[in-house]
Amino acid sequence: MKIKLYMVVTKDKYELPLGVYDSLDELAEKQGVDKNYVKKSISQYEHGTINWKTPFRRVKVNVRKEQL
Repeated sequence: MKIKLYMVVTKDKYELPLGVYDSLDELAEKQGVDKNYVKKSISQYEHGTINWKTPFRRVKVNVRKEQL
């Protein structure tokens, strides 16, 4: 089973995680930014259409049922 996690990472080459959240809403709320801005930034980053470095990431994680 795959779940999606949302992260805020450093803007350097290492992209170290600063925060990991279960939902897009939670990430936007905790970071004090608009949900649509985060969603658009992630989409543009994943499709390679962004020309600046965004700190927002979506990560798909494989989880076994017994881990939930």
